[in-house]
Amino acid sequence: MICELCGRDAPYLKEVIIEGSRLMVCPDCAKMGTPATKKEKKEIPKTVMEERLQKRAQRQSQRDILANLEETLVEDFPDRIRQAREKKGLSREELGRKIQEKASIIGKLENGSLRPDDALRKKLERFLGIQLFTKAVSGVIQHHTQKRGMTLGDFIKFEKGKK
Repeated sequence: MICELCGRDAPYLKEVIIEGSRLMVCPDCAKMGTPATKKEKKEIPKTVMEERLQKRAQRQSQRDILANLEETLVEDFPDRIRQAREKKGLSREELGRKIQEKASIIGKLENGSLRPDDALRKKLERFLGIQLFTKAVSGVIQHHTQKRGMTLGDFIKFEKGKK
């Protein structure tokens, strides 16, 4: 057996505490420390244990993958933006100036080649008085997934049911 302090091969080792570390050392090195008593179990405060149990329960619980998808962009958002702009009698440049965006951004939105981010969406909805996002129906999806989790088949059935 090898001493953890000096590295010599010894016939037997003793467990000692040297400067706060528990080591297995030869009899010569054992004189440098104090004999270690039986391993004392460290008492963990109850609040720490409760926190750990709660975190473990959260990790192990099933999650609804669509829970965070509260709002979805409507499919006809380019038409809605263009129609609302024309209804107000504004050109792309004028609308861009009013909401402090470039006319090219307005053009890309109306062509459908750009999806509006949250800030731009709010500006457009407020100024034009239109709704670009709709609430997702997550309650129906959650109903199917309560017992076994959502599968791809459940999602396809849900999408077919919407049409």
